[in-house]
Amino acid sequence: MDAVQAAATASDTSSPMDGLRAVASSRMLVDSLELRQVEQALRDGASERRSG
Repeated sequence: MDAVQAAATASDTSSPMDGLRAVASSRMLVDSLELRQVEQALRDGASERRSG
């Protein structure tokens, strides 16, 4: 499920189970994106305090 589809499904309350799955999918995507940004910031010399 891509990010746009996950957001649309997560906001649609007509099927709560599908919506909850989409929320979980979105959360995993956001966590992955956050990790990528933190890793790059650390590679670029940012301290953990500044990037976290």
